[in-house]
Amino acid sequence: MNKAPITDWNPDSPAFWQVQGRALAQRNLALSVANLVLSFGVWMVWSVLVVQLPAAGFEYSPNQLFWLAALPGLSGALLRIVYTLLAPVFGGRRWTALSSLSLSLPLLGLYLTLQNTDNVYPSFLLLALLTGMGGANFTSSLSHLAPFYPQQQQKAILGLHASLANLGVALVQFLLPLLMHWLLLSGVSTQDSLRFTLLPWFILLTLAAISAWLGMNDLPCTPPSLTSHLRPFRKRQNWLMSWLYLGSFGSFIGFAAAFPLLAQLGWHGALPPEVVFAGPLSGALARWAGLRLMPPQPARMLLFGFLGMAACCLLIEWQFGRNGWAWPFYLTMLMLFLCTGLANAATFHLMPNANNSDAPQAVLAFASTIAALGAFVIPKSLGSAWAVWGDPAPAFWLFFCFFLSCALLSLHLLPRPSARAHSVH
Repeated sequence: MNKAPITDWNPDSPAFWQVQGRALAQRNLALSVANLVLSFGVWMVWSVLVVQLPAAGFEYSPNQLFWLAALPGLSGALLRIVYTLLAPVFGGRRWTALSSLSLSLPLLGLYLTLQNTDNVYPSFLLLALLTGMGGANFTSSLSHLAPFYPQQQQKAILGLHASLANLGVALVQFLLPLLMHWLLLSGVSTQDSLRFTLLPWFILLTLAAISAWLGMNDLPCTPPSLTSHLRPFRKRQNWLMSWLYLGSFGSFIGFAAAFPLLAQLGWHGALPPEVVFAGPLSGALARWAGLRLMPPQPARMLLFGFLGMAACCLLIEWQFGRNGWAWPFYLTMLMLFLCTGLANAATFHLMPNANNSDAPQAVLAFASTIAALGAFVIPKSLGSAWAVWGDPAPAFWLFFCFFLSCALLSLHLLPRPSARAHSVH
């Protein structure tokens, strides 16, 4: 296969697109999605591991465990702009393969570190930061994929790409507990079960990286300047849309990082780890469905999503404050994830219309960097609440107030008689 960049590429020509453009673009989309799904799985692998660490002999406080669940979100967010700049330098094909392969390093480190329970917490913190590289792959994959498609299809394709990537969170929270349960039934110790569950992901990452190297293509592009990626920081409307994206995608990924440990500590094992994956799954599917069934006024869906999230936070706070039952809490969390998916779809749909004057990749990199901080803020807020008050209920009051602010901003986005639809004033 010729690895040189494709020089003759014109997807906006209907003849070119039908004859050769569509098939090649769809192949790159499929391979990019496969790599990104696995990358998101690595990003959220700590959400699964922290639940089992105490049983494996790692005696950490709830706040320490939430730190491990939160740090991948911090590094994953901060690296997103960096990855957007690096992808064009290396070429999308090479960068996809190399960035996926690099995720095997923290998995290998975890496999080795889990052998010893003595004084390994600092090593766990470092490895948690390194797994955040999986979250950073999002922006580099979008900057590579968008030019393969006609201009009028790019928003829909990028939305589909992001929705499918979110399935990686549900996948890791489904497969790893299931595999660990099988290993425990087979007589393997908890400590070794944690280590062995990482091996299939390591193998899948390697295969995905090889597939990207052999099957994807590069398009010629000019590496973006740092100035172009800093430009969105100067505009008020970009900060407003990023606030909404933090409330939608940030809430999805943040609660996904915290849900397994929150269910384990809050309900003392009454909820099996094998059922937690349904939360991120419902959020990912709701985002996909929301993009396909988007109403004429997306801000209405956005408002509905944020009001639903605020209501769910009140219900969860009430359940924790009165020692409620585990399964009503579980159903409320599913509704919370469903609302994050709808709000996520609406925010993604509105964002390009609010930023016509900037490069789309720069705006998306900026907004997704802010949004990914939710993967740090939410689990860390829950851990701090546990450390100070002994339960997470106070953190849900904080989340409630934040979602109300997002709902008020959504009202500002609703069309007025004298304003264009979907504009930010």
